[in-house]
Amino acid sequence: MADAPLLVTGLSIWIYWLGVLVTSARSRILYGHTSGIVPSDNRERLMWIIWVPVIAAWITLPALGTKEHWLIELPSWAEHTTWIIIVRWAAALAAASCYLLTVRCWFAMGKSWSIGVLQQDHGLVTSGPFALSRHPIYSLSIVMMVCTAIVLPTLLMAVAAVTHIVLMNIKARAEEKHLIKHFGDEYRRYMHIVGRFLPKPQRSSLLPAE
Repeated sequence: MADAPLLVTGLSIWIYWLGVLVTSARSRILYGHTSGIVPSDNRERLMWIIWVPVIAAWITLPALGTKEHWLIELPSWAEHTTWIIIVRWAAALAAASCYLLTVRCWFAMGKSWSIGVLQQDHGLVTSGPFALSRHPIYSLSIVMMVCTAIVLPTLLMAVAAVTHIVLMNIKARAEEKHLIKHFGDEYRRYMHIVGRFLPKPQRSSLLPAE
């Protein structure tokens, strides 16, 4: 891969998904429960039919961006226009930062971490990154996907990014319904104070300290 922003972004994505697998194995070993990689919920099974190809595209398209094919190759204007190169570099570094921040979120969740909606008992995490956003991992994933589409401005990457964002919103709403059922008024209060993907004002004075 000759293009440096593509290289940085592609490596960040590969390390991100490797981290998902490692964290899943860690949850199984330390806490003895499934992490939801194989979804048990019917809604999530249907989502995974779409999501698996999207994730596969997210992982592979940056690696194929230097191939000479009109559908996947990096446009020449993105390689040779100075200000676009600067923007692509900024997006590549932002994608790498999103991965590092995601690792912080994984550790903040502890044994509550999962990909799918789990039915087992676990505590409600509202401190650290979760005092800023109800779904900080999803927020970072969306930003990381948008950064990838900026680094690799192709039609396929744009379609993957839009699909990913839509699925993230559907998944977040489904999880919130589950958490309301599980935690009741405690989670409703949390929803009132903390935004789904972005912070709300005056959050720090209303949430318990770490």
